Amino acid sequence: RLRVLLWCKARGVPVFLWTDGNIASDHARGLKLLAKHAYLQPVLRAFDVLMPSGTLGARLLRRYGGSPAKMIFWPLEPDYAAIRAVTAADAAAMRARFGLREDRRRVLCCSRLVAHKKVDHAVRALAAIAGERPEWDLLVVGDGPERAALEALARDVLPGRATFTGFVGDPAHIAALYACADVLCLPSVHEPWALVVNEAACAGLALVCSDVVGAAAELVREGVNGRVFRAGDQAALTKALRDVTDPARIDALKTASPRVLDDWVRRGGDPV
Repeated sequence: RLRVLLWCKARGVPVFLWTDGNIASDHARGLKLLAKHAYLQPVLRAFDVLMPSGTLGARLLRRYGGSPAKMIFWPLEPDYAAIRAVTAADAAAMRARFGLREDRRRVLCCSRLVAHKKVDHAVRALAAIAGERPEWDLLVVGDGPERAALEALARDVLPGRATFTGFVGDPAHIAALYACADVLCLPSVHEPWALVVNEAACAGLALVCSDVVGAAAELVREGVNGRVFRAGDQAALTKALRDVTDPARIDALKTASPRVLDDWVRRGGDPV
């Protein structure tokens, strides 16, 4: 890649850099940080335009010498029209397929089931407030090496109130599953952007995300459409879920999410 960059610069070809990385995932310290800065600063200066996905990405580029004057936001975005096109019949079909009762409210985890996604923290958080929120269940969409352990945990601490769909490959079916839920929970300890946050906001879900999630910096407004909590902090996640599932608040939070998303879509191509 460096050779390509040098070839383009030698021939006057403009070069753009896009990244979904964010500063929350950058753990370089000491000599490693100095070495990384020494290498990346001249490289970043060579690009004509820098295209971070959002605020946390812009902070990462600035840390290593990227010029704000060269930056524009260039976020990841899904097919919003397809999500908005989901009908009540589509949602009913997903409820029938996975045995989801229509009269229940749900916290949704939608991700690959791997350790750094911390879906186990979501299971434990909902279990901790299960007595206070008897109408709430957990819906886990996705598959991965952690699935068996997560299902066993849910049977132990949240019996009868967790559904695991496994891998769902059709985007239309995933969009319909959003319509079966009320809150997206993303407790990851590493998450460069997370397109699922855009999708859930479009579908009108309240959002609970850890502070390392790139999209959360743009799409979660505290107390407006959800909560951001410190990654890895089980108690903070439990408190956030308790807050957003409050019967007096949940519907207002859900209603606000599409408005927050619309504001970000308008700002997404702006200079940083």
